[in-house]
Amino acid sequence: MEELIFRGIFLKQLNNFIKPFWSVILTAVVFGCAHLHVTYTTEVLFFAGITLLLGLIWGFLIHYTKSLLASVLFHAGADLLIIIPIFTSYGVGTYSME
Repeated sequence: MEELIFRGIFLKQLNNFIKPFWSVILTAVVFGCAHLHVTYTTEVLFFAGITLLLGLIWGFLIHYTKSLLASVLFHAGADLLIIIPIFTSYGVGTYSME
């Protein structure tokens, strides 16, 4: 959903008013700021910085590939790297054969 909102809608509309380079920058900054409320890490500013960097990468991916798909798949992969450790810390996905 984030890719659809931030890059599918927001980025696309910004490109009508400013150059794509600046559209990607602005979208990435807003994307990073939107992640300042996370509660699953104590390093919120570090996490927001990472999301800013990823937002830049995903924005330029869309700009150069002209497709939302690459960005969506990359974002899903990044989210899995966050979600799987959280789930396993609660014992989700671990099976016992006892």
